[in-house]
Formats: sequence, structure tokens, C-alpha cells
Amino acid sequence: MILISSPNSNLSQLLRHLNHQVQQGLSLEQALARLEPLLPAHAQPQVEQLKKVLQGDVSLHATPYQDSPFYDLSRLAAIVRAKGGSLSGFLERYISHSHAMEVSWRGVWDGVQSLLGYVFALLMVAIIVFSVLLIKVLPGFQAFYSEMNMELPAFTLTLISGMETFQSVWIFVLIGLIPLFWIGFKTVDCIRRLRPMPDFMQRLPGLSSIAKAHLRYIWLANAYLLNRSGLDAETSLREALQLCSSASPEEKFSQPEYLDLMIALKTDALEQELAYQFERLNVAYSAALASFKTKFVAGVSTLVTIVVGAAIIAVYLPLFGLGSAF
Repeated sequence: MILISSPNSNLSQLLRHLNHQVQQGLSLEQALARLEPLLPAHAQPQVEQLKKVLQGDVSLHATPYQDSPFYDLSRLAAIVRAKGGSLSGFLERYISHSHAMEVSWRGVWDGVQSLLGYVFALLMVAIIVFSVLLIKVLPGFQAFYSEMNMELPAFTLTLISGMETFQSVWIFVLIGLIPLFWIGFKTVDCIRRLRPMPDFMQRLPGLSSIAKAHLRYIWLANAYLLNRSGLDAETSLREALQLCSSASPEEKFSQPEYLDLMIALKTDALEQELAYQFERLNVAYSAALASFKTKFVAGVSTLVTIVVGAAIIAVYLPLFGLGSAF
């Protein structure tokens, strides 16, 4: 029996199978020993990395391993070990909690995929319309009216001139789009990996609310895990925040939210407060995605409408003898 057969299997798949075994009463070491013979060869490196985390090896949270799915897990485990918490208990809680985290953000991830679908579709429409206008329509009409000794309207001539200018600078326009595509891919990657987004993305219009909600979620989830692994309330909050940002909680998050969580932690009501905060953040995140999608769709639709409208005006003005009016 092969439990993990895809070469692209990630940490969540391995943890899910381990969680099934832990729920049956096995320790983490026993579950790992039971699963290891059933895993294909390409999954063995993940098993070895998880063993290192279980043994307290801190090498995996060094910078060269930043793209490893065990990078964040190793950093959290190192904090638990350094602060005297239960490493085995932390890993068991991390395994059981990872599935809940994934389910909690499934709607958000679906929203991101939907947004990317809208972006791709509208961008393709804009490119196709603009390309046809640039390559076929206006040059063809320019040649036709020249042969017929007809005078083109000033509006049409202006649009043709603009097209010719674009032909000479299109490479710079393309270069300017590269950062936008990078930001989009970086956003999706951070959400998928549950990694904090770069600070500058938290200040970008349209992305700031998404980035901040994402950051709060990571902070709350990590604080919950650390606290349930034996760390005291304030240490859990601050250590979890250090994984997200160097700023203090008062600087990064609203004071009422921070105070609510501190009260919940110190009164042993963190689980209930986190459930409330998760619900709030899911709603806020979904609303931010919907707002950004609406604004983006409206902006691109307006651009496409302007391009198509300009083409229609430029093409049909001479046919209706309205050139003199412009």
C-alpha cells in the first residue's frame, strides 16, 4: 500500500496521515515508524526532515532551507524547545491543527483562485482586442482611405499615431508589467505556504487588507500552538509575532484586538477567542478579496471598453461622414 504516491506531495499530506495514526492512540514516533515503510522513495526526505524536527535539530530553520515546507515548523519547534515546552506535544498539536488551518482557509484560497481566473480572462480579452486593433484594423483602414483619397478624421489619425508610438515602446510596457505579475505570484505563494507577505505588500492599495488579515491569521495560529505546548500566554503571543514581523504587537495590530487576545490567553479562553477571531478574519479576508476583485474587474472592463469604443469611433467616423465634426 502506497499512502503518498505523487512526487509533489507536501507537508500537509504527510501530516494528515500521521494525524490519523496519532488519533488512534499512537505516539508521534510510533506513527512515523509505522508509516515510513509504506511511503515511496521520493517521500523519504520529508520523513528524514520530520525526524530532525522531532529530535530538536535546528538546522532546518536556517536560511538555506527557507523554501522547505519544514522551515516554519522547525522554527516553531526551536522556540518550544528553547522555552522549555513539550516538543512532542507541540508536534502532535501541530499535526492535528494543520488540517483545521487548511480547512479554515479553503474558502480564502478558492477566492484567490477565482480572482486569478478573472485576472487572466480579462487580461486575455484586453490583449486580443488591442492586438487586433494595432495589427489589423487601423492600418488596414488607413491604407484603404489613402487609396480612395479620403480624409481621415483627426480622432482616427490621433489613435493611429498613438498605436505607432506604442509599437516603439511596447517592450518597456511589458517590463513594467513584470513587477505586477511578481506581486501576484508572491501573494498566492504566501497564502499557500502560510508565510507572511513582505511589508511593502501590506501598503499596496487593494492588497493591504488581504496582507494584514493573512498576517493576523498566521500570528494567531502560531500563538495558539505555542501556548498549548506549554509556553505562557505573553511569551506565546510575542514569539509568534517575531516569526511574522519585527514590529511590536501594539504597532502591528489594533490595541483592542491585542488586549482581547491577551485576556483570552491569561484566562485560559484562547480556543474560544481564536474561534471568534478566525471567523472574523475569514469574513474580512473574503470581503477584501471580493472588493479587490470587483475593483480590478471594473478597472480592466473600463479599459477594454475604452479601447473597443475608440476602435469603433475611429473606424466608423469616416463612413458616416462625421470627420469634419472632429
